[in-house]
Amino acid sequence: VIDKGLDQCAMLACQEQSLWPEEAFRMKVLQLDELLAIRHCVFLIGNPGSGKTACWKTLRLAKSLKDPHKKVSGWTGREETARQVDRELKDLCVC
Repeated sequence: VIDKGLDQCAMLACQEQSLWPEEAFRMKVLQLDELLAIRHCVFLIGNPGSGKTACWKTLRLAKSLKDPHKKVSGWTGREETARQVDRELKDLCVC
């Protein structure tokens, strides 16, 4: 189920950030919102320049535009290398 209101806000957020509001990109933003609704933590993993940061920043702005009175928090945008992520995952594994 696509949140039409959030999709419109994502389009405005793209324009505000000078991004091209392509349907595929907006769909990624909406999918990230759906994931965050059901998961405690989400990792955005991909090649440099693939739109990871633009995706979460656009979602943050879109949610702020949709409901200006609601504070959007919990966005660290922390970048980690693959080696750091691998080390943290190994620490979590009980072997």
